[in-house]
Amino acid sequence: MPASVVLPSALRAAGGRLWWSTGDCSAGWLAVGLGRTHTLAGRYCHVWPARNGFNVVLADDSRVDDLDGGGLRIVAPGGREAPLAHTPGLITGDLAWSPDGAVVGACVSTRTGRPVLDLLYPYSRREIPGACQPAWTGAGHLVTTRPWPPRLVVAGRVVLSPKEAAALLPGTSVLARRVVNAVAAAGNRIAVGLTEFNPQPSILFTSMLVVLSSDGKVVFRRRLGPHVPETVGLAPDGTAVWYTNAGDGTARLLRIRDGRRVSLIMAHRYTWSPDGRYLAAATDSGVLVSTWPGGRYVTAIPIAARDLSWSGGA
Repeated sequence: MPASVVLPSALRAAGGRLWWSTGDCSAGWLAVGLGRTHTLAGRYCHVWPARNGFNVVLADDSRVDDLDGGGLRIVAPGGREAPLAHTPGLITGDLAWSPDGAVVGACVSTRTGRPVLDLLYPYSRREIPGACQPAWTGAGHLVTTRPWPPRLVVAGRVVLSPKEAAALLPGTSVLARRVVNAVAAAGNRIAVGLTEFNPQPSILFTSMLVVLSSDGKVVFRRRLGPHVPETVGLAPDGTAVWYTNAGDGTARLLRIRDGRRVSLIMAHRYTWSPDGRYLAAATDSGVLVSTWPGGRYVTAIPIAARDLSWSGGA
């Protein structure tokens, strides 16, 4: 990994830290304003920075550590690392930070098979049994799900009920079950991945990507066929949504206005600069940066990232 990267001056002005993890679980960050890269010691397959960039949570590549409640580490300013204890069990889905960076939410599948949502603070933990897929709206309201039957809850209020989920994704079989695969929020919009499947034997029927306002109004829906939305995300300006297909690990970026695909490159993940003016795509050939929403190519950063996030910070 090069110690420095030459970046256009306009891109350096956007600043922030571009965090990555590669396919072999090498992780680090690029200080965009300086063009300097930093590689973290150890193997971390996923990286979740707080929006302000002051803290970042890393997922160890060992499932044994997960089962013991020690699969996460937190890196504070200055590079200080410390364990971040969680409920014993497997970490599932993306972690999410509150807007102020004070708490991070993690969904854990416990040894009994029951999910629990951990709200992790630097020196304490609060558990919400049965909840999963944390996110926060721009107003700071916690978003959670109850995976089965599928419910979406914002600040304690159900905004997507099992009945409404069934209306969005009508059953193709009397045996069908619907589950929430992934959730993300930005501003007052929430992206949700829904999947319908037959549990015995486990056969996928179809999936759907939905975007709702924080009060439950559907503003976008798109059937995904056999694609399973493992991860979802939203543009900061609320004009686009993306998902990662669990089958092949590739991401699709869609415009909410008309559902058209924004970019045809084979990316694994998308992220936006803190000011929302640039879009970065993680690809096997490097991190491709373009203007947003114009889509003008800016530069390619020689990092073959699979996981990618762009936070604030110097």
